[in-house]
Amino acid sequence: MNLRRRIAVVSVAAGLFVASSVTVLGPVGPASAAVATAANTLSVTCLDWYDSNKKKWHVEAHVKDGLGNGVVGAKVFFENSVDTGDGTGPKVYQVSSSTTTRFGGVGKGATCGIRKSTTVTSDQCAPANSPKGLYVSRITNVLPPPGSGLVWDGLTPANGYTRS
Repeated sequence: MNLRRRIAVVSVAAGLFVASSVTVLGPVGPASAAVATAANTLSVTCLDWYDSNKKKWHVEAHVKDGLGNGVVGAKVFFENSVDTGDGTGPKVYQVSSSTTTRFGGVGKGATCGIRKSTTVTSDQCAPANSPKGLYVSRITNVLPPPGSGLVWDGLTPANGYTRS
């Protein structure tokens, strides 16, 4: 019986995501059902920022399973921050969540190279009176749809929107 299993580890250090893998020694039993495989992985594949009539700007999280299918009903948790360039670094302005729907939002993957017909999004808005600067979203958790057997990979894609 092979008692070695390679798993992915994602950690946050100094605000940066660090991905690595480790080898686990010992039996891996039924509890391993929560370990992501290629087929049951749930991923935020893109964070699409767009401006809504120069008044509000939005970030849409595009969520897919390991087979490339959009996932409806996943709850995505966002931590959105802005760096105004004043030397104090980024400040969190919004912590919220939203559930993915088919064809949600307005951007529909335009900056992600995603066809409109394949998008499944979760949308968040920044208020019109927010300051100018670089806006970035960090995904803090994704809860899969109940009964789906999907497991979030723990990764946030590179993203950002500069409001000038």
